[in-house]
Amino acid sequence: MPVVVLVGTLDTKGAELIYLRDRIVDAGCDVILVDTGIRSTDPRADVCADVVADAAGEDRESLAASPARGPAVMAMAECLHASYSHTTP
Repeated sequence: MPVVVLVGTLDTKGAELIYLRDRIVDAGCDVILVDTGIRSTDPRADVCADVVADAAGEDRESLAASPARGPAVMAMAECLHASYSHTTP
């Protein structure tokens, strides 16, 4: 069965991501939902934001405490890239 890795910020787009995940599953694929939200602790993620941040040596709570959201979101994107760039298809 095909596997889709669905990446998004569950803290701000949770309902949309869950809807999309369910449609992908309905289409016959498995889904790995990766949360990159800096303020997220959503239990519906298969890979939580803390794990994404930790994999790149960052702390999600510290990123969330930043007064500027943009750089924190960019840091999470870099964490995701660092976490998965070493994998092969």
